[in-house]
Order: sequence, then structure tokens, then C-alpha cells
Amino acid sequence: MTLSLMPAMTGGRLQKRKNAMKAVALGGNGALDRLRIVDVPEPQPGPTDVLVELEYSGVNSSDLKPRTRGRSPAGRGSPDIPGCEGAGTIAAVGREVDLSYVGQRAAFLTRRGAYATRACVPATQVVFGIPDEIRPSVAGGMSPSHRRAQLWTDIKKTLVHMRDEHHTVPIVVMDEAQHLSDRFLVDLSGFLNVAFDSRDVLTLWLVGLPTLRRHLEMQQHAPLAMRVTTQVHLEPFTDRAAFAAFVTQALAAVGATDKIVADPAMELLLRASRGLPRVASRLLRAALILAHEQDQSFVDEHVLEAVLDDALVTVHP
Repeated sequence: MTLSLMPAMTGGRLQKRKNAMKAVALGGNGALDRLRIVDVPEPQPGPTDVLVELEYSGVNSSDLKPRTRGRSPAGRGSPDIPGCEGAGTIAAVGREVDLSYVGQRAAFLTRRGAYATRACVPATQVVFGIPDEIRPSVAGGMSPSHRRAQLWTDIKKTLVHMRDEHHTVPIVVMDEAQHLSDRFLVDLSGFLNVAFDSRDVLTLWLVGLPTLRRHLEMQQHAPLAMRVTTQVHLEPFTDRAAFAAFVTQALAAVGATDKIVADPAMELLLRASRGLPRVASRLLRAALILAHEQDQSFVDEHVLEAVLDDALVTVHP
């Protein structure tokens, strides 16, 4: 949200006030010289709309056709502002839209109006909560889907767009994949077979408990299992040195520069977790929080024992 919008807003909802904004308008048919930068009134979101402060607007064939073929969706007397995809930050919402969306990064796909400082879009055409790691140029053009078949189609289009237009091959990680339904796994197999047999457009990791592997061994999931190129199965640690190295590396990956788990605590952690990485992670996370609350910069056996005594902590994987 920008400061320039604040005077016109009340609690994230725009007042009926016409502020000016910059936009790229189409001045007629022809080459790029027919595009011009103009001052236009800022759009006002309706009850179910959102106002997006744009960081990115994409250029698509649907934007070029009106300019080269003489078709314009704009009404008579109104400026023709092209642009059907964009990404940015929600600056304001209509009265029927959840206020918590204000300030979230978002992307959308619409008919026109994205070649501007701000764009007004129906909330149903917006994907909210875009992670910071996704660049606006990659997020632009995302739109929500409400039917299963359409969702798979939209996912395929988005992945192909990322590959062809942005030269990006995403890595998709589905955690807790042991909970995926049979119906979803069958759909996923068909999606991968039809969409990407001859193209490398994504890397998919299914991450879950050992029950996931047994689930994929079922006959109905044989087509999906045949597409698996790599299987990684983490056995419980039994070697103390290997377990300590695993914990130390995990802590270093999140910024630890000094030894913060005492040797007796490491031994206790191995026994309590039975060498299972998932259980060890859960116990260690609780121990780090408790150590911080006690103003300790390290985890000793007393802290870990307190965690193990806490009835709220489960040691089941």
C-alpha cells in the first residue's frame, strides 16, 4: 500500500474520491507510437472488487490484436487502457471483500486495464497471498479456478507460460503427501501424462511418511509410480555421529554459527526421537523455544527433559 492512497482510504476501503493516476492508453490503430501515457481517474472498486497497486503488467497477444486489427473493448468516449494480466499489492477492497486482503501481494487475469498505476479487478479473478519469492513477472496472469478440470488446465497453462515466456522451470513440493486422496493422485497421473510427456516444465516432489510409498504401490496408481525417477527414503538414525551431523547441518542451514545443542542433550534427543528426523525436529524446535524463554543461548539436557515432560509435545511421527 502506498502513502499516496492513504488520504483516500478509510480502513482499507476507498472513499468515493477521484484521484488521478498514470495509464498507457491506445490512441488508435497502428504501431507502438499510437500508445501514449495519460492521466485518468483512479478506478473505484465496486462492492466485490479490489484495487491493485501494480508492480507488473504483462504484454500478451490479446493486447496487440485491438491495436493492429482495430478492435477495442473500450466504450465510446472512454480511454482504451490495454493489459489483461498484472501483479502487485492490494491497496483497497470493496465493502463485501475481506479487509485482510489489503496489503497482500496478488496477481490477476482480466479483460483490460492493467497498463496503469492501479487496476480495479473483481476479487474472484484475483489470486491472493503471492509469496515474496515469486517475481511479479512470474505471478502476473495467475487467476483462481473453481472447477477441478479447469484447475488442471490453468495449472498447465501457467507452467507452460513460465517455461516459454520466463524460462523458468518451477520445483513443486507437496508436503504431507500421504494425505493426498486416490482421486487426486489419479488426476495428477493423467495431468502429467497428457501435459508434459515430451517437455520438461516442472520438477515435482511428493514428500510424506512411508505410507506414501506403500500407497503408490497400489495398482490404480501404477501409471503415476512409473513416472517417479528418484525415491529417497530416510531411515531412522542409529549412529550417534551421523545423527549429530544431521542436527548440526540443519541448524547451520537456518543460520546457527555456534554449537547450540550440548552433547548430553544430543544423546537424549536421539533416544527420545528414536532417530526419526521428523520427531527430532519437532522436539528440537520446542527445546529451542523453551531455551529462548529461559534466556539460554543453548539447549542442554535439562531443557530437553522439560520438553519431554510437557504433555503437549508428542513424539509420534
